[in-house]
Amino acid sequence: MSLSEILSQGFVLIQFLAALTAIFFWKNYKNTILWIFIPFLVYSFLNELSVLIINFELGIKTRPFYNVFTMLSFFVYLYFFDRLLKLKSIKYIVILIFALAVIYDIIVFDFTKLYKASLFTVSFMILIFSVTYFVKLLKSDEVINYKKIPEFWIILGLLLFYMAFTPLLAVTGIGYGVTNAYYIAINILNYILYCCYIIGFYVTGK
Repeated sequence: MSLSEILSQGFVLIQFLAALTAIFFWKNYKNTILWIFIPFLVYSFLNELSVLIINFELGIKTRPFYNVFTMLSFFVYLYFFDRLLKLKSIKYIVILIFALAVIYDIIVFDFTKLYKASLFTVSFMILIFSVTYFVKLLKSDEVINYKKIPEFWIILGLLLFYMAFTPLLAVTGIGYGVTNAYYIAINILNYILYCCYIIGFYVTGK
């Protein structure tokens, strides 16, 4: 079994733990914007489990699963940041840009290929909104107790993930034997992201 396969199987476990943690602490944040992550994390776990079974056991390409995940995650993250940052009319511009990226991907690639334009759009959206959140946090009194803010941990995980993921995405498909290293790096970044999810939901109970 290769290192990427070991990491992928371990990643499914940490996704399960993140979803379980979110469910366990549900009563502490059910009336906040964090509620959106319960269905999202459950879906993420089931999606990755399906990918693991179909890819490693059946050898079938699983890129369509990730294309659907990209589209759904866009709206989850946009909802989250819109409620958190009060994006107002900006969100409609972001939706338009994402829609154009999806249309471009559909025209240029078939559904079995990774929709890169859509992924880049999600990445840049999260990077911009994450930095905006941290700038606002630094200017507020809440920064003193940042460790107890669940949104801080979730956005920290997103920022760390997409800061590294965006350049990695840019080099995929260019050859030079980067594919295996890419999958290993992505799995490690996902571990960081989902650990931040777990911490974020854990602190809601504090």
